[in-house]
Amino acid sequence: LLLAGSGVVLAATHGLPERVSSPVLALDRARLPVVPYLECDGKPVSMERSACRIGAAGTGKFTLVWGDSWAIAWAPALDDVFRREGRSGVLAVKSACAPLVGVNNTKSPTCIERNAQVLAWIQENRPDRVYLVGAWPAWTNDVVGYSLEDLSGARGNADIFAAAYRRTLQAIDPYVGEIVVLAPTPGAPKFLPYRLAMAGWSGAMMPPPVTRVDFDKESSNFWKGAREPVVGEKMLDPASWFCDRATCRYLDDGLLLYRDGHHISLDGARFVARHLIAPDASAQATPAMKAD
Repeated sequence: LLLAGSGVVLAATHGLPERVSSPVLALDRARLPVVPYLECDGKPVSMERSACRIGAAGTGKFTLVWGDSWAIAWAPALDDVFRREGRSGVLAVKSACAPLVGVNNTKSPTCIERNAQVLAWIQENRPDRVYLVGAWPAWTNDVVGYSLEDLSGARGNADIFAAAYRRTLQAIDPYVGEIVVLAPTPGAPKFLPYRLAMAGWSGAMMPPPVTRVDFDKESSNFWKGAREPVVGEKMLDPASWFCDRATCRYLDDGLLLYRDGHHISLDGARFVARHLIAPDASAQATPAMKAD
């Protein structure tokens, strides 16, 4: 089904160079990209684990980036930003595990223990700043997301998120200088690199982008639970970088912003880093400033 398979046939007939262009092959290879910091996935939080450190080295200011696989995707962008700020950072990342205290993913039963360990690390090490980065649409919707369990007895992802979000911020606030929450990233069509490669190879239509209506619908439960500030946290909302009133783009000057339907690519990380470094920093706001 994939171009890699088709390439075997074409190579056997010496037709690969003529029939498959370099841009198409590059898109096909983007299906399985090298993902930086993947070796940190699920590892214990440690300032001594050099592979999981980002930003500048040897500084007094340090930031914890706490999140799931979306945090891994954003890590190269934050690495660039922290270096420019003269700030060091450490990753606390675990795929399929929302950075929420007292919450478990039924498909990742060690998640609740992991988050307890991260909270204990924060209490002991008192970072200057904590970033919370998560696949929030998956954690706040029952149909398109994971099934969450909550120690408080709340049911349904939307209610669990609202309770756990507040609980998490209140738990870490006494031990950190600043909390930054990364709001939902728009996402892209499923199997994006493959579909773009097939479009370039066969002349099929380009996959349609995610509409702003669909993105706003998927992220609505996040904003219901996170709209009002809890402890004065800052909200970083990247939607305006990707979306206009109608659609959310997945290309920037021909560069692929996503490596799949959810996670930003390395080019996507460079794209968001430019916006984070921009002088206006227009995406930085408190939850109360999110438009209805």
